[in-house]
Amino acid sequence: MMEPDWYTWPRVTTDDDQGREWIHPVPPRFYLHQDKETKMWCVIDRTWDLGITKEYKRKHDCIRGFRSRMKTQLRLPLHKMQ
Repeated sequence: MMEPDWYTWPRVTTDDDQGREWIHPVPPRFYLHQDKETKMWCVIDRTWDLGITKEYKRKHDCIRGFRSRMKTQLRLPLHKMQ
């Protein structure tokens, strides 16, 4: 049985603002999730299907919290995480 097209990797996405094309050799590891009841945001690590950030009211704050956490873990300057 052949896999559906959306499961094949690498994938390419396009940056509409700058016209760049990005190649993703493997599926992304982290994704944003909003709880349907509380409307709170967190970042999920799909490796374990667990939240790795606290819950935030605003998506922007959740992304900032994730970037801060990853900067600490990877010891990268914040501008390198953009």
